[in-house]
Amino acid sequence: MPLLDSPALNSGEFDLLLGWLLNGAPSGIGDSPPMAHAGVDQHVNESAVVVLDASASADDFGISRYAWVQVLGVPVVLSDAAGIQPQFNAPSVSATEILQFELTVSDVSGQVSSDTVQIIVNTLDLAPVANAGSNFTVDEGATAALDGSQSTDDLGIQAYGWEQLSGPTVSVSNATISQPTFPAPSVTGDTVLQFQLTVTDGVGQSSLDTVQVTVNDDAAPLVNAGANQSVTEGTNVMLVGTASDDVGIQTYAWVQTGGSGVTLSSNNSVSTSFTAPDILDTSSELLAFQLTVTDTLGQSASASQQVTVNGVSTDPAPVANAGPDQIVFERDSVTLNGAASTDNSSISAHAWAWVSGPTVSLSSSSAVAPSFVAPSVASTELLVLKLTVTDDNSQTNTDTVQITINNDQAPIAVAGNNQLVNEGDSGSLDGSSSSDDLGIASYAWVQLAGSAAILTGGTPWPRRIRHLRYSMMNS
Repeated sequence: MPLLDSPALNSGEFDLLLGWLLNGAPSGIGDSPPMAHAGVDQHVNESAVVVLDASASADDFGISRYAWVQVLGVPVVLSDAAGIQPQFNAPSVSATEILQFELTVSDVSGQVSSDTVQIIVNTLDLAPVANAGSNFTVDEGATAALDGSQSTDDLGIQAYGWEQLSGPTVSVSNATISQPTFPAPSVTGDTVLQFQLTVTDGVGQSSLDTVQVTVNDDAAPLVNAGANQSVTEGTNVMLVGTASDDVGIQTYAWVQTGGSGVTLSSNNSVSTSFTAPDILDTSSELLAFQLTVTDTLGQSASASQQVTVNGVSTDPAPVANAGPDQIVFERDSVTLNGAASTDNSSISAHAWAWVSGPTVSLSSSSAVAPSFVAPSVASTELLVLKLTVTDDNSQTNTDTVQITINNDQAPIAVAGNNQLVNEGDSGSLDGSSSSDDLGIASYAWVQLAGSAAILTGGTPWPRRIRHLRYSMMNS
């Protein structure tokens, strides 16, 4: 037995060995090698105190020595590498770390045995943090997406659970995934839906968060098919529509709803065009069109436009002639004259109308040559009258005439200077200094006082005589 190479013995081991040497080993007893047992593998959290345990190691005559050595993982410091139960603090790790230790035991005869144990160090497991996403708004009928993907856990999320807390009930596509979807319900007025997200980690720790989804009430599109039009046959006609919607326009659709069929340049754009059909002579035809607009959520609205197509006549329109302009005086009788108006066939109607200036009363507004009395005016006034003539195909034409009405001032009579004559002498009266803006039409002398005088220039009431001679009678 290699005693000299054996490790140091304790007192018990030394006494046992000494007895065997002096008296011999007990009958039938052999020296078997020891059996090392480093303990069971352990799972611990970082920073935890870990106890290695060799107490299950055995030998038929007793273990004389224990030796622990780390063979794998982040190095640690054992409290007693030769102890049966040494300790150490689990290191801080960013991910799961495996530490491996080897135990070697020796018996009193120097026989040895080894075993290993693994210590699995986990990062410190924090509770998860649920994140149900930011509140958002969606239009009714649209697909809404919940988003819990920003939830976190130091070791990873193991389970997601969505639950609706309020609002009209909806069907979530999958309540156990991070990003489920649901169709926004139809609502009357904006409506809030609330959802709760629960996340759970690998050790059963959980966290909650909520999110609000506002569902907008989708209004129907606003549509305008354009103003009604009146066009001539054969012309290119534009139908210009406009539309707006709170969620966006999906489609436009033009259809003709009345009148002779035409071909639209486009049926599915906001604006379209067509060529106005031919119409018989001067008659007209009403065409009707409808524009329907549908938004991205399927709501639609319509508006209509009417187009009156007028035929073109081969008969030329008449030519109105209201006569030459005139200059008259107030209270004069004025005659209008539309007789110079012409038409290739015949004129069926004349119609006179006041346009501007003093109001007058026509003898007949439908006569070819009506008359009126020029009104009194304070100063020169301009009267404008319009003549409309109509031919036998109902075509019309107009012309105007201007009547200048002058103000007629009263004449100014001047009988001459006072005179002194002797009885029996002849005298002379002189009204030649009298004046008028239009000219003097007549003169009339009358003796107002004194002895009667004989006027020799004419009758006692002569007219148009400016110079009179007279003889004075003896008083």
